[in-house]
Amino acid sequence: MTPQERVDIARAVQRCLASPKTDPDWFDGLNQLIGTELQKSSVTDLEPFCGHRALLVGWLQESTSWDLVLFQRESPVLAVAYTTVKLDTDEDIIDREANRVVGIAKDTQLAQRHGMLPAGLRRAHVHVHEQSAGGLSQAVTMSQRMRDSGLYDLNWIIGITREPPGFSEPARSFTWDHFAADLRSGIA
Repeated sequence: MTPQERVDIARAVQRCLASPKTDPDWFDGLNQLIGTELQKSSVTDLEPFCGHRALLVGWLQESTSWDLVLFQRESPVLAVAYTTVKLDTDEDIIDREANRVVGIAKDTQLAQRHGMLPAGLRRAHVHVHEQSAGGLSQAVTMSQRMRDSGLYDLNWIIGITREPPGFSEPARSFTWDHFAADLRSGIA
């Protein structure tokens, strides 16, 4: 991770901490990181769709709602789901979010297998976790299992702190460097 990436990531996760989950710009900083990384690798013609516009056709459902979908020449190439655990997040919300990210990945995976979406579409999961909230090791285990099962092609886990403001990456296999390399290698 470069010093500038460290600054950009810190800024992006602090924005997540400061914003209410209902804010439509909740993940803009993270979306920008992904876009910047793809621009560095000379990926062109990308069109991002966020929020209520980040929809893909589903196999079991009419559509699946992602947090970010990138299209290249009118074809989806990357779908990103974000999850966040803050100190004030209750267990029901954590369970619903886990069910959501597993469900949309499975539905999209099935749509890909049945030719409704491009086989090369990559599915990414980014988990932002306030370190003092507990359950971070469970998030690492869940991410590992989602990747091993093929539900997600790319995973990144960020542990964040409010005081002092900062972040760490609690799992070597789910760092920004791995995530960014997978982004660059998977989208042309």
